[in-house]
Amino acid sequence: MIINATLTQRLLAALLLWAGTMQAMASVETDNKKLADVLYEEAVLLIDADQNTAGIDLLRKVVELQPDHAGAWLDLAMLHCRIGDAAATGQLLDHVERQFKPSPQIRLVINHIQKTNCDGYAKLSEEIKLTQKGVLRGEFALGLDDNVNQGLSNNSFLFDQGGSLVELQVAPDFRPRSDEFLQTDLSYQKNGVSAYVQMRQNFTEDAFDLFSGFLGYQTKPYLPGVNVQFGTVAGALTLGGELYQRTLQVNTHLTPTALQSDSIGTRFVLALSRVSYPSLAGADAEFVELGLENIWDRQSYSIASRVDYTFDNALKNRAGGDRTTVGLNLEVARPLPQDYGIRFGVTQKRTLGSDVFSPGFISKRRDQMRSSYGLTLTKTLNRKATLKFQVRKVLNSENIELFEYENTLAKMSVLWNFN
Repeated sequence: MIINATLTQRLLAALLLWAGTMQAMASVETDNKKLADVLYEEAVLLIDADQNTAGIDLLRKVVELQPDHAGAWLDLAMLHCRIGDAAATGQLLDHVERQFKPSPQIRLVINHIQKTNCDGYAKLSEEIKLTQKGVLRGEFALGLDDNVNQGLSNNSFLFDQGGSLVELQVAPDFRPRSDEFLQTDLSYQKNGVSAYVQMRQNFTEDAFDLFSGFLGYQTKPYLPGVNVQFGTVAGALTLGGELYQRTLQVNTHLTPTALQSDSIGTRFVLALSRVSYPSLAGADAEFVELGLENIWDRQSYSIASRVDYTFDNALKNRAGGDRTTVGLNLEVARPLPQDYGIRFGVTQKRTLGSDVFSPGFISKRRDQMRSSYGLTLTKTLNRKATLKFQVRKVLNSENIELFEYENTLAKMSVLWNFN
């Protein structure tokens, strides 16, 4: 019994010692966490003040005190990237990826830094910070449109009636009308949510006033070897105050990291859309769009191109049936001295109908070639304001002369960054 009592006393003493040790360790851990939080807040202030060396020293103390502080490890990597130490940045980012599970936004930054050895990091991280905080931009324009109603180019057209050609005159209401207009565009982005509104008020032709609004959401899940973006967009357009069009779209953008660098990017696009026209019988359609986009971005110029194929499936007995469109877009931009810039773009789209447009009246399958040319000049005034002058020419030529039209638009606008 004496031996058992002695053994019990020893066990009790060991348990009390272990409990005291655990309590002391927990107290030390709590104190370390509190101190780490204080030091981290001080480090953030130093980072904001561009005091990089002092910020690195404090962050190293933070991760010593609290090794599971993911934010401190990531900020430490970013600071080494900022001062140009790519080797240390790589080691720290490897540690972050091994020990933690970064969000898709953070992985986007990590992938970019690993791909470019810190080149362009500051620009990319600033864009992501702005997107997370919320970006509101606006454009306010005064313009002139020489064909606000998309009026027909020809005064008359021919159609086949029982083997004989008959000429019909185009009514004045369907000929081009010119008008001045005021236009406002507003866009907002935050954490994957985007909204866009456009309002165009004509001076006299109010039957063709436009209002459109779109709301979208994008998410960027992490997949090794490829940057993926899934999105959905819903919108509507009114013409002359009446609902004209409704749109719903889902889309995917894929950018293989092997085809991406700080100056070159390639991405593949897939979009599925449903478009309805409440005021037009038989015009509703579904669209499947495949696209390939490329961009070459240099200090002295940038070139963007896009090739796409669209299948337009008529949901009802639409005149001309289904349509297929092949499109090509090319845009060249160049900065000029004293904060000026110039941009030129050209778009070509060819659309073919699957059926005769109107048997017994227009016995042709529609073959449309739409060409658009644009020239834009900009002048950056300050961080918030940019002046823009734009001219655009559209030529729509067809084998069915009834639908041919031209349009020239010029506008002067102010771009405003509300952030």
